Amino acid sequence: TRAISIYGDIENRFKKFRSLDLVLFNNGFANQSIKNNGKAKTLYSKLIERFPDSFVLPDSYLSMGEMFFQEKSYSKALQFFMKIKGFPEARAYPYGLYKTAWTYYNLNDAKSGIKELESLVNFGREVREKGLDSRLDLRKEALEDMALFFEDVFPASQAYAFFKKPAKDFGVGAVLMRLTELYKSHSRHKDVVIVLHDLI
Repeated sequence: TRAISIYGDIENRFKKFRSLDLVLFNNGFANQSIKNNGKAKTLYSKLIERFPDSFVLPDSYLSMGEMFFQEKSYSKALQFFMKIKGFPEARAYPYGLYKTAWTYYNLNDAKSGIKELESLVNFGREVREKGLDSRLDLRKEALEDMALFFEDVFPASQAYAFFKKPAKDFGVGAVLMRLTELYKSHSRHKDVVIVLHDLI
């Protein structure tokens, strides 16, 4: 709470401070960390409105989206996660895609969620090929979650063809075994046989 007080004091006393966007972001993050989401949203909103060129803008969108996601306000969360797509160079970009996918899933739109996860896998492969090691690589997580989303959307007969290309860096077998575990847990035994047959 002392940090929150200091950030608030800087904002009030030094209105033309050159790094005021960082002050607002850090204050928002501090409030968010103690579950004071109302104040955090106010601070992030102020940053977004007043500093459209700030390098912490994507992180602000991510934080806003996370709070709405936690509150199960998925439509509002999606609006903020989608804004991160305009910043492919930002460190928040891959996680923004990941959260966008899960937001679609919670909106009962697994098909759109799969598209976001596919974009994330392609992005991760591109980052690896270019040697951008500082970027968050969420391909493995995306593929595992894609199996979950796939179960809701497509028939088992399409699984092998669907996952063969995106899973090539990790092995299609691992992803399909994840899918068969999901089928087993939902007593979809015929689908298990179909996937294993195609894999073999």
